[in-house]
Amino acid sequence: MPALVVALALGLGLPSSAEPAARGPRPVSLTLDRTWGAPGEDVVATGTVPDRVAESSFALLQRRSRGRTWTTVDRVAVQPGGGYRLSGPLVEGRQDWKVRVGDLFSARRATRGIVPGPYDPDPGGPAFRHVHGSQYQRFAADVSATGRSVVTAGTGGPFLQDQLTRHAEQLPRDLTSYLVSSGAVSDDGLVLAMAQGQVAQTLGMRSQDLVRVPVPRARGRLSSVAVADDGSVTLTRRTRDGGQAWWWTPGRARALRLDVPAGTDPSTVGPDPATSREPATVSGDGATVAFVSSARLADDDVDDEPDVYLWHPGQAAPVLVDPGLGATGSPSLSGDGTRLAYLDVTAGEVVVRDLDAEEEVFRAAAVGGGVLSADGGTLGWVAAVETSPGEPAPAHPARLTDLATGVTTVSPVDADGHGLDALRVVPADGGRHAVVTTTVDPRTGEAYPITWAWTWDTEGVW
Repeated sequence: MPALVVALALGLGLPSSAEPAARGPRPVSLTLDRTWGAPGEDVVATGTVPDRVAESSFALLQRRSRGRTWTTVDRVAVQPGGGYRLSGPLVEGRQDWKVRVGDLFSARRATRGIVPGPYDPDPGGPAFRHVHGSQYQRFAADVSATGRSVVTAGTGGPFLQDQLTRHAEQLPRDLTSYLVSSGAVSDDGLVLAMAQGQVAQTLGMRSQDLVRVPVPRARGRLSSVAVADDGSVTLTRRTRDGGQAWWWTPGRARALRLDVPAGTDPSTVGPDPATSREPATVSGDGATVAFVSSARLADDDVDDEPDVYLWHPGQAAPVLVDPGLGATGSPSLSGDGTRLAYLDVTAGEVVVRDLDAEEEVFRAAAVGGGVLSADGGTLGWVAAVETSPGEPAPAHPARLTDLATGVTTVSPVDADGHGLDALRVVPADGGRHAVVTTTVDPRTGEAYPITWAWTWDTEGVW
């Protein structure tokens, strides 16, 4: 049989006929298992067909890219009212998908094929690259382990930018609250978490599944969120009198409050004036949680100072990190939970501890706590700067410290004195670059009453 006849018989690889104008709801349902991936990876399409299709009909998966005609890439026999499962490879760039059964069509779904690889700066590009301006002073940017995905606050919800493709998108308001006070992205870049008011949500970046975190309603508002690769989250709720720390993992019916003694019903615990409002955090693998509380949750906690605690899901009680210190706060975990950075409030120093070796590996005078890279090898932090009485407040450069060598890289200042006045430094890709939240435009030195996030690439610059 000639090849053309074979192709026609199979219904594969040839342009499809035109789709008639849609009227009312689509009779063929369509769900894709992802919205993006590497070219060549398969997209899996599932759905159902209506009862009115003929016996022994075929469901055709069709793809269109770069303005070309629709092409059938897979087909399967279906029965009236039955389901189907089809798949086809992604191609580079944007493409649309639909399923056709006879003269019936599904709605269209879009995906993007992205060539995988590490984030590389433009040749000869600037040291600073603007990501997005946040209208909320306290919203700190977050970044995935490779530095590819950066999330900041937007004007109507989280703003997500892909540093590899330069693609940026504002999440629509129908997915989020209008004002989002906190956002975070998982180490693998595949889960986005959002918190605002009494509502916390996670969004699967491939599946587009939006999940509401079941946090009991109470006085106060959710002020921070962190998310692991498995979709588990930590949350902090600010109240007028203090704060609360919560943890939740997919499949759990209700979030667990962390800053209460084991076995205590959180609904019986009122706002604790001594409980810290500092953000709780979770390691990238979801196996370790760090939070801050002034409540005495361990026998070796002998004061009412705020302390950093560690807790492992399934563990009966949290563990006090450093009983020998006074107040501690601002915890940050490596992706595997083996290293912890925190602020020694009494000394005004950022500390990094190796939890397996039970030893301190770094300490320096700092403004606020530091942030560890996913691999635990780099610390992003802001150094304390001494001034004389009457001098203006100095700018605070961003710092990245390689914890293996002790070498610290400092963000630059140009000939006009322009640089970063850093608030938070989040390292990525083994310290090769970072996302810095700052109140100053490093290109002009102009200060803004808002927070800006910048990518800062160290390759070939310092």
